[in-house]
Amino acid sequence: MSVESGEIKVKDLPVKAVDGISIHAKLFCGVGALKAVIIVCHGFSESIGGYREVARFFVENGCACAVFDQRGHGETVEKRGRKGKPSYGVIPNYGSLLSDISSIKDLLKHAYPNVPLVLYGHSMGGNIAASYLIKVNQNDFACAVLETPWLRLYKPKPSAIVWLANILGGINPRFAIINKLKPEDIARDVKKNNEPGEDKYNHCRISLRLFAGITAAGEFAIENAGKLTIPVLLACAGNDLIVCPKAIREMGGKSNANVEFVEYRNAYHAIHNDIDSEKFLRDMMNFIDRLILPQAPTPTKGTQGSRA
Repeated sequence: MSVESGEIKVKDLPVKAVDGISIHAKLFCGVGALKAVIIVCHGFSESIGGYREVARFFVENGCACAVFDQRGHGETVEKRGRKGKPSYGVIPNYGSLLSDISSIKDLLKHAYPNVPLVLYGHSMGGNIAASYLIKVNQNDFACAVLETPWLRLYKPKPSAIVWLANILGGINPRFAIINKLKPEDIARDVKKNNEPGEDKYNHCRISLRLFAGITAAGEFAIENAGKLTIPVLLACAGNDLIVCPKAIREMGGKSNANVEFVEYRNAYHAIHNDIDSEKFLRDMMNFIDRLILPQAPTPTKGTQGSRA
């Protein structure tokens, strides 16, 4: 199904988390039958706004795309004080990030009972998506895409810092630091990376509790990669300066044949925004199509290759 720009509709999704908070979420969709519904888990210091072009791509290829602001990001933030100042980067606990996926998944499964669901996570979102699939539920998804998941940082923090983050994060969820990311390290598509208003919620603030949870979950995903049983596309950027490519390769090596590991050797961290984004998006759509279309062959174990 080819969708013209004027035919793409954006709807609010009424998502309630298990603890009663409202999750800010949008559904991008077109007209006609759907091949799949994609749930997008964004990365650190991002929000819905940074995935409008990705959502458009999915809609133009016959899918609906649900994007939500994760806890402590975008409009899914706790507001404190008399002036209602948002607590960016603050979460109750890592488990709440996983239960939020369940809330969105259950809503979409009810709305589209006969349409395959696909889970797609980038960076921090890839960490959360991997943990969800291994720990919570993977059987409700036809397949998943993990794009440069944050398993370890490119420059790991000293063990003493990680230990301190666990201690202080456990004491107070609002203890936080500023972790500024250089746009030039994320992707080389300058226009996409600096488009005004694309993602106005970039805050670069991460609570120690969130950092500790992501760090522990990354190691868990590597060690338990063999527990992934559904088809997964695991995408690694060879020139990643944000997260550790070696850790993603390690996860790929510990996975079973249902996980296709593909390395884009010349890509930067946000492959979907990098100069070869069109190729990655097309590869991702072909992977999904192979699994959800009736005539599609069963995918086999991918090999590490060069995707320039």
